[in-house]
Amino acid sequence: MKALYNRITDTIGINCYSNICGACLSKNSLDENRNIVLKNPSGVITSPEYPSSYPRELIKQCFWKILAPEGNILRVDFLSFRLPPYGTCLTIFFTINRRIPTQTRVCGLKPSFLLYSMTNEIGIEGSEGYGFEPGQGFMANYTTIPAESSGVCIPSNNTTVHMEAEGMTFATPGFPLYPGKGQCNWNISVSEGNLIKLTFLSLFTGTPCDYSYVEIFDTANSTRTSLKKFCDVAHSDVEVYSRGSSLLVTHVNLLNASTTVGFLATYETVKSIPAKYACAKSDKYGLPKTLRGTDGEFASYQFPLSYSNDAKCSWTIEVPAGFIVNLTFHTFELQKSRGCAADYVEIKQGKSYLLADELLGRFCGSSIPAVIQSNRSVVRVDFVADSSGRYPGFHASFKAVPDPAMGPCKTQGIDNVIPLSGKTGRLFSPLYPETFPNDMRCTWIISVPEGHFVKLRITSFLLAYVCKQTTLEIRDGQSSSSDLLRNFCGSSFERSVFSSGRHLWVRFHSDKDEFLYGTGFDAFFEMVSQLPAPFSCTAGNLIIKLKSETGTLASYNYPLPSDDSVECIWSISVDTDSKIVLSFEFFNVSQTSHCSEDYVEVQDGWFSTSDLVGKYCGGEKPSQITSDSWNLRVAFKSSGKTKFPGFKATYKTKKAPSRMKTEQRNGTFGKRAPVPAPFSCTAQNSHHGIELKSKTGILVSYNYPVPVDDSVMCMWSINVDADYNIRLVLSFDFFNLSQAPDCSEDYVEASRAQSLRVQITEYAQNQVLRYLLWLELQKPKCPVTTNMMFKPWQVQLEQMFVAVLVTIT
Repeated sequence: MKALYNRITDTIGINCYSNICGACLSKNSLDENRNIVLKNPSGVITSPEYPSSYPRELIKQCFWKILAPEGNILRVDFLSFRLPPYGTCLTIFFTINRRIPTQTRVCGLKPSFLLYSMTNEIGIEGSEGYGFEPGQGFMANYTTIPAESSGVCIPSNNTTVHMEAEGMTFATPGFPLYPGKGQCNWNISVSEGNLIKLTFLSLFTGTPCDYSYVEIFDTANSTRTSLKKFCDVAHSDVEVYSRGSSLLVTHVNLLNASTTVGFLATYETVKSIPAKYACAKSDKYGLPKTLRGTDGEFASYQFPLSYSNDAKCSWTIEVPAGFIVNLTFHTFELQKSRGCAADYVEIKQGKSYLLADELLGRFCGSSIPAVIQSNRSVVRVDFVADSSGRYPGFHASFKAVPDPAMGPCKTQGIDNVIPLSGKTGRLFSPLYPETFPNDMRCTWIISVPEGHFVKLRITSFLLAYVCKQTTLEIRDGQSSSSDLLRNFCGSSFERSVFSSGRHLWVRFHSDKDEFLYGTGFDAFFEMVSQLPAPFSCTAGNLIIKLKSETGTLASYNYPLPSDDSVECIWSISVDTDSKIVLSFEFFNVSQTSHCSEDYVEVQDGWFSTSDLVGKYCGGEKPSQITSDSWNLRVAFKSSGKTKFPGFKATYKTKKAPSRMKTEQRNGTFGKRAPVPAPFSCTAQNSHHGIELKSKTGILVSYNYPVPVDDSVMCMWSINVDADYNIRLVLSFDFFNLSQAPDCSEDYVEASRAQSLRVQITEYAQNQVLRYLLWLELQKPKCPVTTNMMFKPWQVQLEQMFVAVLVTIT
């Protein structure tokens, strides 16, 4: 080991007395790179091929020894230090020709920094990195300065070392070896008007504290003031600043030699102490410092000192819900560059520090930016300095100001009661259409004049993609005990809700702990003089099935104008020996070319693909319509762009001719022989599959309505745009299978492929996802009976990927 550290004093090395040599080069021999001796009073050291990345195999060969004349020390100013976070490091030797040297290691990406030697020599050695790409490397200036120190630390004699140089490195005797029992003092003095920055590069103290400690005193004005005391610790890069121009460092050790104690420290002269709000060190993992509250301040690296090269500081400013951020710069002086590509301050906003990607501005130079106001409660500020030029930096403060987007519901954790009255008004979730805050409770009590009713029209609604604890509750009255009308959650809602009197109570509640991502809701209320007729289509009843011999149907919210984009569907089914007669009593729908906006459509059958009887719009009542069969489909479509009263119609039944009954029994209904419906699975398409692309569609059994007489498998491929709010709703309009114990013969079986749900993360939102719906039918093993199983309830499958298997055995 001794030979290892004596190597650089051999005659093999490169002795440099000018600035043109001393480089660690690939063309040099190994011995030359391991023994670079620099004797010039000042110079520059760089990693190989700086500022390009250094060769990994070369950096580990480099060893520089810088020598100053006796009575002097060396100041090494690292102007840029960019090494990988792990792996490659520089080892700084403060004692070289010693079996166990006093040393420290410097790694990673660091702001520029100063180091001083202990004596008239200092060594710098590179090392090989492991598993990381090489960094840009480093560049350092070195200069010879007077030592201006006296005394030697001898613990057993309680001695004092006096240091008056602008900076110097010092250590307990033999560090990192055991220093011996006793006490040593280091008295540091710098020129009047300056301060001292003391940095412990390594610090070890034992326990108990009375037996091993390091204490730092400020000794300005001939008085001792304790600044810091360390005991029972192992630290590195600990900084202490003086209050005046002198410090006293005391080390006490009364422990035995088996204990690791001692320190290695360096000091330098500075003009001022960094402000408490100034950036001091970058987070180990690159995370920003979080500033929470209604006001605060922050500043560049070590402000009001000039910031270091390669300094990086980040802050996330989070003000309470219902507030936004006002950002004011009080001083600002950074390096100026085109496009602020060198040193800059960048300000962004977003829903959180991870999503703060909306740029508010990027600034550099010496002009103070104007006051910046966000429109979100989270702002991120990044300060970045490059490897050249040191400037005074900046000082800024922030203040929370009320966010007008919150609306009247402003305060978290309490019930915000908001009375609304008049003929019309608006209510919306806080911050709509942005994500609402947690722990909000907003209650609106809506009142309209006597003799009228409240219509609540919800124009937008997304609290979550699935129902959780965040809800919109609507009650028929003016208190939380009134009758519940609706309780919406997730993405399910109805566009219009009516009160039965002049009051409506509405409460929005967001969960305290739930991760929120919905956009909330937006709604309007209006005074109406009447309620929708009981036979009209409403937001809660868009698909209506009528089976009685007579009935009435009317447009959306009739007799009120239809002001939403909706579609109402009536399926009228009567006895198979009857026909349906439909008569329009009132008809007033907007008139457009080809009835492309609002219209009523009548089809002779159950389905949207059944024979079209007519498509109607305008103000003229359609003629009476008589079906050919016992089924009739009526659809009303409103675009919501205009306000027309809509329609009202009635139907009745009349018996079909006896020949019709005979044809029904024989399977030859009407003049046409029964043929498979155009949307059913057939022998021609069962092997290749049926592709459906619309948002709604119909799937029916093999050759429906012809009885099943074959064994086949049918596949439907449903392709829709990917959307995290997709829901597949399967409704059975007709169901007639044989009845057997436990459905062991003919049956329908549905299953959910929940394990596929996680695959949604593998798709971008603009891609197409494929939903497969399988239907398998086999020829019955016994005669088909006419036993009717119960019709299943509507099945809502909310998984992102759904497979449904339907089997008839």
